[in-house]
Amino acid sequence: MPRKRFRREPCDCRDCVDPLRSDDPSEVDVRHAAALQDPPPKCLIIFGDGALLPAPPGSHDSFIVSGLADETESMAEGERAYPHLDGLARDGCSGLLALQQPLTAGSNQTMQLDRLAQLFGLDAAARKSCSSPPSLANRYKEMTTTFVSNSKHAVEEAKRVGFQTAQSLAQLVAGRRGAQDALSDLPHPQTGAVAAAELLNLHSQAGGNEEPRPAGGRSGGEEVDGEEEEEEGVVDLLFLHVGPPQGDGIMQAPEPGSSEEYSDAAARLEWVDEVVRHLNSTPRGRDGLLLSVVLGSGGAALPGALLRPGSAQAHSDAQSRYSLPTTAGGAGEEPEAAAVAAGVDHLRPRQSFEVAADATVAVQSSAPLLVVQRLPAAVRVDACQRLSLQQAGSRGGSGAKLAERFMPELAYKLGRAPKYGA
Repeated sequence: MPRKRFRREPCDCRDCVDPLRSDDPSEVDVRHAAALQDPPPKCLIIFGDGALLPAPPGSHDSFIVSGLADETESMAEGERAYPHLDGLARDGCSGLLALQQPLTAGSNQTMQLDRLAQLFGLDAAARKSCSSPPSLANRYKEMTTTFVSNSKHAVEEAKRVGFQTAQSLAQLVAGRRGAQDALSDLPHPQTGAVAAAELLNLHSQAGGNEEPRPAGGRSGGEEVDGEEEEEEGVVDLLFLHVGPPQGDGIMQAPEPGSSEEYSDAAARLEWVDEVVRHLNSTPRGRDGLLLSVVLGSGGAALPGALLRPGSAQAHSDAQSRYSLPTTAGGAGEEPEAAAVAAGVDHLRPRQSFEVAADATVAVQSSAPLLVVQRLPAAVRVDACQRLSLQQAGSRGGSGAKLAERFMPELAYKLGRAPKYGA
């Protein structure tokens, strides 16, 4: 039988009541501080692996992914399935992450760990090697990192690649009161959001009552020999992994391709939406936190031509072009699509997601990851109006890039790595 869905509580937040309302003037100072990285922002990554699944074969909504409305579906404001993720897309920047083909065929668990390794920033050579790669702290200027997952295998992989702390979701929320979520392997969204905010020390940053520190970041009278030490207990980057059930004793894995698997994916996406809701109401949760939500299909093919490789051949095939749906009078049509319709040939250069270390790589073109990032004054705002694979591909400001470049980009935004790209 289908999984029990999370019961949504009445919500009067900005994303639900008035998503297009202008910003509060009181937020300007916070955003200015974020642009100056004073204090340096913290980062939370929420990876919903397996949260995006196409509807089961034969369903009437075969082009609806985990309840996400496509571009042709009209949806009233009060009926939006994921209003807080839609708000995240409106306030941030969306894009697609291309996963390279796995090095070897394996089980679903092996493929899950390979996707995680690519998001951790490991290239093909590092993923192929049996030895442990350099830790994230060594690669990114002593950046303190914590990994939390509902999968024990993912926790072990995070330890191998150098996360300073790796623990289960149960450990993260241990000792905290809160109702259990409808998904037995996940805590209640509010409990998880509060635990994440405390781990990232967002409440302390928002308080404004900390004793001023001299240059160097230490309190007066305290001297440290050698390199400056990081403040004890402070986490720069928290990686929250919400994977599909693995049948490891916590929760039985649904049959692949079944309606139960689709229902489970939609329920996990609802869980992520609720976590974003509670983070938005946390001090500095909306304007002082680099929030990155990454959603994937768990390797399942998604509908539509989402990743378009480059070609050395001119073509004018309108069916192979990716464009916004054309409404009456041609409104919303991309200039490139209009040119194709007029019979103009185009040359599409090789795309950045096709190249790694000056070599062409094969990617999983039908199963990219959807990524949405937000940090006012530090992350650009694109034209996306909702969480959507189609909008991320056509309107997203991040375009499409290899998943292994995701972590270096975040490290740069945290001031822990040199700038990558243009």
